[in-house]
Amino acid sequence: MAADTSPARLEPTWTHEDLLSVLGKLSSVDLTRFLKATYPDEPLETWTRLALLELSLTLLQTWEVAAATPVDFLVQATRSLWRASFEAFVRLFWNEVPVAQPLLWNWHMGVYCSEISRVATPIFEGIPSPHDIICNVSPGSSKPVWEEMPVLMGDGTYKPLRDIVVGDRVIGKSDKPCRVTAVHQQGLLPCVSIKTVGEREVVAAPDHPILTACGWMNAGTIVPVRHVLAMVGKSGWEHSWGHVKSVSDAGERPCRCLTVEGDESFVVDGVVVHNSSVWSVLLPCWAWANMPEARIITGSHTDILVTDLAAYSRDVMKGNTYRLLYPAVELTEVQDSKGYYRNTRGGERFTCTVAGKSPTGHHAHYVNFDDPFDPMKILS
Repeated sequence: MAADTSPARLEPTWTHEDLLSVLGKLSSVDLTRFLKATYPDEPLETWTRLALLELSLTLLQTWEVAAATPVDFLVQATRSLWRASFEAFVRLFWNEVPVAQPLLWNWHMGVYCSEISRVATPIFEGIPSPHDIICNVSPGSSKPVWEEMPVLMGDGTYKPLRDIVVGDRVIGKSDKPCRVTAVHQQGLLPCVSIKTVGEREVVAAPDHPILTACGWMNAGTIVPVRHVLAMVGKSGWEHSWGHVKSVSDAGERPCRCLTVEGDESFVVDGVVVHNSSVWSVLLPCWAWANMPEARIITGSHTDILVTDLAAYSRDVMKGNTYRLLYPAVELTEVQDSKGYYRNTRGGERFTCTVAGKSPTGHHAHYVNFDDPFDPMKILS
């Protein structure tokens, strides 16, 4: 008997319950956009969110009955809902990003997704965008740590956070020395103190991500006894877990945070913390899910950063989940480098830098600059 050489059928890695969970978190604007394709004549903008949710569930039930298989229903429903809602798209594809840590949905994520949708959606529909977006939030502004906390350096020693400068190398979760590209002074902020049984301590703002056995968690949500922190040895990386003994109010403390190249994490008194952002990774993927012919220019102050971000987007789109939901988005073999690639529907993504690689001659529906300023030169 001849061997079966047909390609394996792609299957969803999420469930019906996952779909309903995300649906229940969506805003009225996203629900309206999801329903408009099926109910174009209904004045959905005037409906309450509860009424929109009820109609969405009714529509999903109709699709489920009509679908040939449960998998077909799940793919159809997910494709339509995720195309309508950038928030739903981010929630599904976050773990598809090669460098992403488990998602912490802080308040600013909802604001980002809402504003991006408001600007991007008119372009999908062929009408002028109402405005552009400038995200003027300092890197690391939602991840402050008390400046007296000891940070593990690249040579295995510890240094107070307040003494770390741009150019220093710190150790993060991967045991690799990573260069500090920026230091952010954030003033007096309310903090919590987290102590382990082994007398390690982290003093940080409640929304600072901390690596635990359950994944990344905000410092303010960690519970004594229940949670276990990822630890390193005092003289270097020796991965272990530290049981949380207590979490208490530490009052207001002067705080700082670091932007760390590559590893996006650093170690405070043996406990791993992190920074991350995927603005430039998932938005282009979502844009092509809605408008495969879109031309996108992305830039940064360095070629390494902008090229890496473009490569992460490409990895997402070549992944099984994206190919299952959006098979029309297929990258060409003719132009498929990390910094410049195209799809078979005419869409392209080109990367550039502020003072080097120029986008001249490339026209775009979307222009996105992530970290346009070099932190080493910003005050020069």
